[in-house]
Amino acid sequence: MTEIPPARRILGSLPRDFRGVLTIWLIGAWTLLMSRAPADPDLWGHLRFGRDLLAAGRLTTVDPYSFTSDRPWINHEWLSEALMAAAFNGAGAAGLNLLRFAVIGLVLLLVWRTSRSVAPRYRSILVALAAVGITLRALPVRPQLFSLLCFALMLAVLVRTESEGHRRSLLWLPPIFAFWVNVHGGWIVGLGTLALWTVFSLGRRARAPWALPAAATASALATLINPYGVHMWTFIYSTVGFDRPMIGDWMPIYALPPGFWLGWLVGAGLCVAGWRCRARIPSRHLAIAAILGLAAIRVSRIDAFFCLAAVFLLAPVFPTRGTTVAPAASAPRAMAVVGALSAVAVAIATVMRLPHIEIRPQLMPEAAAVDYVVQQRLVGRFLTWFDWGEFAIWHLADQHVRVSMDGRRETVYSDRVVSDHLRFYAATIDPGAYARGIAADYAWLPRDVPAVRHLIDSGWTPAFSGPISVILRAPGRAPTPPMVVSRSGPRDFPGP
Repeated sequence: MTEIPPARRILGSLPRDFRGVLTIWLIGAWTLLMSRAPADPDLWGHLRFGRDLLAAGRLTTVDPYSFTSDRPWINHEWLSEALMAAAFNGAGAAGLNLLRFAVIGLVLLLVWRTSRSVAPRYRSILVALAAVGITLRALPVRPQLFSLLCFALMLAVLVRTESEGHRRSLLWLPPIFAFWVNVHGGWIVGLGTLALWTVFSLGRRARAPWALPAAATASALATLINPYGVHMWTFIYSTVGFDRPMIGDWMPIYALPPGFWLGWLVGAGLCVAGWRCRARIPSRHLAIAAILGLAAIRVSRIDAFFCLAAVFLLAPVFPTRGTTVAPAASAPRAMAVVGALSAVAVAIATVMRLPHIEIRPQLMPEAAAVDYVVQQRLVGRFLTWFDWGEFAIWHLADQHVRVSMDGRRETVYSDRVVSDHLRFYAATIDPGAYARGIAADYAWLPRDVPAVRHLIDSGWTPAFSGPISVILRAPGRAPTPPMVVSRSGPRDFPGP
């Protein structure tokens, strides 16, 4: 009989019903946390573009929403946007949340199924670690959710092929990448991980040593199955980089608040455990997880990939089936009643929260600002704050409002346009001259951005003023009654 460390003996000695209730409480707390989804700044755009695609039945390379876009629009997330738009059209915000929970559920199910060799009690812990590690990346509704699913599918195929010898499972890899390339740019991380797995597997004895390299090659070729063909590769090559100062996901993990280190710490903890148990862990598994962990230090958005790689590849750090623990003591039947009632309460609370996606007040402009633009029939070119462009597109594009900048970044804007906007916001160039140069009619900006004061000094007139944003009117534009609001309360997506 394998000896069990003291901590595991304590876990095993807990009354079985108490452990069940504790598990329900922990799952319930995480489920309630996940059900309170915040609105990502790009969500308005994803739905607008997805709806356009569903209505027109085709993609366009000409951007109809911005007056400063200067490059063909390669919408590398078109399929995820179509799926999100279909979910929203069918059931509103609840549809988006159901889609998100379905994707997360599939990821965790893959973790459970792939860890069959782990003792059942510790399989639950492994799934819990995966859930905690992906929480911050899976909380908003965004295309990256589909990257988490595709990455988990790829790892599940590789682990099963290695552990059970099912080479036919490799046939799933090309379809996974054909889907992945059309939903999110994270496929490049998956392809890199697959390349590492293939290289580290060279020289190992196998019945068909050609199978894995062939599957990896076919997967790379499958990424050409997209509306843009090889241009998707050139787009990714030209846009993936570290210099994105306004994108938190691309910042080093050490530059973010400690709460954002959660996924990385889960992966790092498993790597430490894997190193201590390296007699049971293949060295290539540990190496792949470690490489992703180092990459996540530099680019924080890789942390969820790192966590999933550690969960899938380092699962043998937990006891395997057949390991025994001290028998559980009996517990009152009342604990079963408590567990059932807790599960019902969590289910009811989650269902009640599904129709709501929270618009965080300080991250989006006031609803009154949108109402003002509509009521005063303001049309034309709006010089917009980076994070607000897609919010404005959703609410005001049909009113013939065009934005100067939005979260699509390099998909429609050159580096020069993005850089000029950053310098405009910071007033390191003459804001008035820049606004005149792009022939802006209005400026819709956070009230504390340095450019605001410079625009007012150069003759721009405040039309709307709120606690978060201001709308300034360019010299020569027809005057409208000024409006001032002092409060902006919480509201649900899509708002305004």
